[in-house]
Amino acid sequence: MSKDKFTQYPHIENLEEVPKIFELPEVIVTEKIHGSAMRIGWLDGVLRLGGRKLEFTDLRPDTKEGLGFISWVFDVGLDRSMKEAFTGEDVILFGEWHGSGTPKKGWPQVQKGIRYLKGNDFRIFDVKVQGRYVPQDQIGSWGAKVGLKTMPVLYRGKPDQKVFDSFIDSMSRLGEENGIIDPENTMEGVVIRPPEPMWDEQGNFIIAKYKIGKWAERASQQRHPFQPRKEKAVLPGAPEFAIEFVTETRLEHVLDQLREASIPIELKAMGEVMKRMGQDIKREGASALEKAQLEWKDVSSHITQKTKSIFMKHLETLKG
Repeated sequence: MSKDKFTQYPHIENLEEVPKIFELPEVIVTEKIHGSAMRIGWLDGVLRLGGRKLEFTDLRPDTKEGLGFISWVFDVGLDRSMKEAFTGEDVILFGEWHGSGTPKKGWPQVQKGIRYLKGNDFRIFDVKVQGRYVPQDQIGSWGAKVGLKTMPVLYRGKPDQKVFDSFIDSMSRLGEENGIIDPENTMEGVVIRPPEPMWDEQGNFIIAKYKIGKWAERASQQRHPFQPRKEKAVLPGAPEFAIEFVTETRLEHVLDQLREASIPIELKAMGEVMKRMGQDIKREGASALEKAQLEWKDVSSHITQKTKSIFMKHLETLKG
């Protein structure tokens, strides 16, 4: 059986987990958009649409699947543009679906806490052509073929922690491009990568996200980087590990996954929330778990209890 060409985008690790970033001669830093990851492909002459993990099957203009993304694709004629621009080629555009919502079209508000534009849009951050990722300098031209823009570039040069820190809690450049000038409308974070696609010795994509500040998924990092840490980097025990990793920000990302999968945010979803929260923390917290000399069995019950607590609090908020 041949491998499916409509591949998922590699998981992006936190900067602290990708030390090779600092060994690179040059990096490109772009704004990390707080939306919902989507992908659109023209493969073997067929249009394919999907989220970060799921591929969408109900490809109709009036579908309720895909958080409005599928409907938007047909509404703006992106299905026709993909066919006209990429016939004879296999192309996947990876990007972020975002916006305040378009009620008359039935497209929902995608993210909370950051304003990017009035309405909805899709910005691309990577492109795969004939099974290979293209250099960052080429992404703009591939997107332009179908009328799509790229993520705002914030910096290009030698990797520098001070430079990375300087973007945290700063105004969203994407919002600014769309006329939203508000110092309180801050970026979710940044994405850091080499200009050319690169992989490490283990075959991992060399790319990192950096989200210290109010959008961080770890409790001790929900501060400006110039403020002192309130907790130690290596956690002393299982309860502290759960406090560090089970945060409202991480819960919001898990709930975004449920919305993408058309799973209602209600009490019946508790099991799914716990499962996805556990999967996310297992991946993101692996090195911290090792440093704390803990095993998953030591922390799983604490994670379950705290997840249940903040999810119930979220449901109460929805009622209010």
